[in-house]
Amino acid sequence: MEKSIWDANTDLSECQLYYAPRSEAYFPQVQGLVDDVPTMFVGDAAGGTDYRLGLSGSRGLMAGTFIAESLLSLVQSGASWEESLWGAMSSYQTWWNKLVEVEFSQDDSKLTWRPDMYQKYLFEGRSYLEDATQLEV
Repeated sequence: MEKSIWDANTDLSECQLYYAPRSEAYFPQVQGLVDDVPTMFVGDAAGGTDYRLGLSGSRGLMAGTFIAESLLSLVQSGASWEESLWGAMSSYQTWWNKLVEVEFSQDDSKLTWRPDMYQKYLFEGRSYLEDATQLEV
């Protein structure tokens, strides 16, 4: 059926509806060797949830920040870049495992509405300026 305009009287019995289900997906292993190259999967490459307001995207940014801070900390402590990379990969996997336990495979239809999710992904680490019209990062 091809109609560009329709109203309440239009017969839609022959219309077809296609959709992609909205759901979560994740990989349990987010670091390792790929073609002999140390690799970490971040953001939707690691896993995503159908979170509102970009909460799933924010998780990816937090993962990238976690990896960068881990690398920097290890290098500053005197570890070589190679040791730092492997250490950061291991730490990231541990971080991811804990996150999966509390944010994935939950039997909670209101997970995306929970105040703790908003606190973690929208407000944590930020402070409001005195006039409350700008967010300081």
